Amino acid sequence: MRSTKQKITRRHFLAAPAAVAVAGAALPRSAHAFEATFAEPPQASELAKAAMLSARHCAHHAFTALGWLPRPFEADMLLNDQTLLRDVATRAAEIVAQGSFGAKNFSRVEMVAAPKLKHGARRIWAIMEPQDTIAYLTLVLLAAPLIEANRIPSDGNIVHSHRFLPGRHRLFDEKFTHASFRTAASEHAASRAFVVTSDLTNCYGSISPERTAAALDGCGVPGWQVDYITQLLTYWQTPQNSGLPIGPNASRILSEAVLARIDNRLRDAEIEYVRYSDDFRLFAANEPAAQLALEALRDAAASQGQTLNADKTSILQLAKATDGGSQQQAPKRRLEQLASEGFNDNGIRSASAAEIRMLRSVRNAPDADSFLQTEITSRATLAQAIRRAIYAEDNGFLWAVPRLVDRYPEIAAYASCALARASNFVMPGVRDHLRVEFAKMLLDPATPDFVAVKLIDLLSHPDYRDREALVQFATARGVNPQGAAFRAVLDALRNTGGVMPDFASRFEEMDGWAKRALLADPKLRGSITYTPSDSDLIAAKLAI
Repeated sequence: MRSTKQKITRRHFLAAPAAVAVAGAALPRSAHAFEATFAEPPQASELAKAAMLSARHCAHHAFTALGWLPRPFEADMLLNDQTLLRDVATRAAEIVAQGSFGAKNFSRVEMVAAPKLKHGARRIWAIMEPQDTIAYLTLVLLAAPLIEANRIPSDGNIVHSHRFLPGRHRLFDEKFTHASFRTAASEHAASRAFVVTSDLTNCYGSISPERTAAALDGCGVPGWQVDYITQLLTYWQTPQNSGLPIGPNASRILSEAVLARIDNRLRDAEIEYVRYSDDFRLFAANEPAAQLALEALRDAAASQGQTLNADKTSILQLAKATDGGSQQQAPKRRLEQLASEGFNDNGIRSASAAEIRMLRSVRNAPDADSFLQTEITSRATLAQAIRRAIYAEDNGFLWAVPRLVDRYPEIAAYASCALARASNFVMPGVRDHLRVEFAKMLLDPATPDFVAVKLIDLLSHPDYRDREALVQFATARGVNPQGAAFRAVLDALRNTGGVMPDFASRFEEMDGWAKRALLADPKLRGSITYTPSDSDLIAAKLAI
């Protein structure tokens, strides 16, 4: 049953903005302190703490987990201007303090497709305005302590995803990560003969606003917060975005409220398992027990409207998996580890001298045609080949990288970052060829936006720069001056000589991201008529 509906009084609303100014010095240092703070309807100081934590976190982590997007300058503005940070946090507190959802306080989200690990698979991510992201997280932070209190305790070392433990700008306990999940899985596997691996199909997309509300009710979240969150999520529903919007950490916290219900059913069934988000590892002494564990997971998932991903569900006999070959395969595994290290698109690490020697020592490395003319290979395997080609100065392979990106668009982020990071290993003639071919790809209307954004990054790099291609792309996209790729090219133009003056006349047609990109250009700012508003304090700051 839903908890009694509780309102924030006008006194709370009026006091919240002033409280933000001092909230930074009084942030709770543990999830337990947050639980005690937010167990009752939030007082002004309590709401201010949540708003300030939200603003700090979003500034440090660039609002979203979309690794293929460049870090927005708005995040750095908040980090470097404490007055602006407090003002934005105050606005978030005001929005939440109203006690109920109002459409005038939020913008629609932009839905963008980005690649998953599997070739051809796409995930729909949500890009929110900075103020929306901070207000959404502020609202969810009020519920986060109660959600955490209803999860399997962290000392059980079972659930490793998004354990709420706030700090100055941190949301989650840093001891629990995907790496700790893998370690725990290995420890369980050492004493069990069978492991079941599985994850959920379209996990976030299957968590409807109603399902979220039921989970929050079960955690004892106050009724006004449940209603506010449910109405906000309903407002953001589109044919392309059903369920929780993917990207913001607020959605991760809400997802754990639903996944905790699956955890409880598995625990009641006495299943031995570990979990990270929707990725499960179940352990059993024999095959019949493994089958029972799998059925228990399937039933638990179904209870929350979820299904298991058949392509990623399997029962593995561990003894067979570890037979033989370990010694002679060790050097190959080490090379693969070095080749794919940093394989997180924008976080690629430059190779050390020792690694370069190892990468250059590879014999009989695959040529580009083996990836272009044979069956589809994995993104990680292709990344290894590109990394080796760059540091081994394999010009023949590098010459074919544009064709590889065309066939494997999911490799665009890795290829762009790797080529830029190690451009001194790429011969000038090869760089010229890459610039020409990638410019053609950028101007091809069939190129997906997630590829275009990375090509814009590369074509604005000093060693691959093609401003003419960037101008042509911006002009073509200016017909509908909105979206992630349009914002990316405005940023690139501003950083390579300035945005074209005629875009100032299109200012009112642009979305918030594009407007701020124009206001950030000192050459254009004076020719733009902008009326500051409470809905975009960052833009107002830029317009000064």
